[in-house]
Amino acid sequence: MSRFRRDAVSVMSSTVAAFLFNFLGGIVLARLLGPEGKGLMAALLAIPYMLIPLCDLGANRSIVYVLGRKQASEEELMPALLVLFCITLTVGNLLILGLIQLIVETELSSQLLFLAAALFSIHMVHAYARGIFLGRSQLDRFNRSLWMVPPLRLVLIGVFVWALGMGVEGAVLAEAISFAWVAFVLLRGQGLTLRGRRIDWSVVGLLLRLGLALSFSVFLLTALYRVDVLMLERMSTLEEAGAYSLAVNIAELLWQIPGAIGLVVMMRTARDTAKGQFARLVPQITRLALLASVCAAIGIGIVAPYLVEIVYGTAFDRTAPMLRWMLPGVAGFAVFKIVQTALTGDGKPWYPVIATVPALIGNIALNFILIPRYQGEGAGMATTISYLGGSLLLVLLYCRGRDVSLLQMTFPRMEDIKLAVTQLRELFGDILRKIRPGKGA
Repeated sequence: MSRFRRDAVSVMSSTVAAFLFNFLGGIVLARLLGPEGKGLMAALLAIPYMLIPLCDLGANRSIVYVLGRKQASEEELMPALLVLFCITLTVGNLLILGLIQLIVETELSSQLLFLAAALFSIHMVHAYARGIFLGRSQLDRFNRSLWMVPPLRLVLIGVFVWALGMGVEGAVLAEAISFAWVAFVLLRGQGLTLRGRRIDWSVVGLLLRLGLALSFSVFLLTALYRVDVLMLERMSTLEEAGAYSLAVNIAELLWQIPGAIGLVVMMRTARDTAKGQFARLVPQITRLALLASVCAAIGIGIVAPYLVEIVYGTAFDRTAPMLRWMLPGVAGFAVFKIVQTALTGDGKPWYPVIATVPALIGNIALNFILIPRYQGEGAGMATTISYLGGSLLLVLLYCRGRDVSLLQMTFPRMEDIKLAVTQLRELFGDILRKIRPGKGA
């Protein structure tokens, strides 16, 4: 467990650092743009963010799986990745330009459309880079890809949005430049040359088959996260969509810990050749992630009205009730996050698809029913119902064929609490030894 703890803490430390800067950047952006501007930005970027996981072909996970299971060497992998990258980048940009004009009701300038396509392209480079770092077990570079972007983006938001008054265009430009610069810095010196290498089309086919399953799963999840904003933009107002998008941003903070743990779970299960040796820990990890998320959700729910008013201003007073309605579902979805990555690392990416499709369909149907009557609160209700339903279905699928029950996957035990306390003590002990190396030496 010590190696798992070390990897998880490494990723979580970077995730926490990124979270702090993202949180601060979100506050600054919300105050500078207001509900209408935030709603416009959320509607503009909803489609690119939905298409990124579909077009990157699950690079984070597929590269880890292929290299971890030794189904191809790195020399065979790189040319195949370049082929897929060029194809999906072209198709993705064409889809973005078409879908934004078809779905988004608000009239958008050509500059915003260009920036949305540019941001998509840069995110694609970043996604493939993170996949390469994980595939090479370069957690240091992967962690830097997480925490280096938010502080740079915060500075650029101050320049473009506050100092130059560029509004939504400035905010999108700040994000694009920050991701592009970090990808360039981290990929430099990685020796990613194609000189003298031939394209192995069997590896291209392998990545495509695995990537389609992985990317379709993540695409459906992203659609599940973003469809509410698009429907609110069409069925309500930009102000309502902006207030709701802020509620989503706050609620999704609950996923920082299970998301970080999930990446390490995926890496370890992909390399778990001892027939489930590490997989036996998944139920306990899932229970701990759920317990942490529920406790955090209760805390956020209590302070939500005061937090929103003090931090974001009275312009976002509609956000707090929306947030409270979606928190139960977001907390419960922590289970989905862990189980999804465990199944992906085990080479079963279609299981999350089976669970996500009914959740997405139910979410859309519930939004059509609840938004006209309850506006943003209705979208929050739809989120909670669909998230809990999807999580329950995925856990039941995971339990099939395994000697584990639904209760074992979801209900914390006293041993979990003791383990968490022990791990935290060891972690703080490690930190103290680093701060005071002379002590106890």
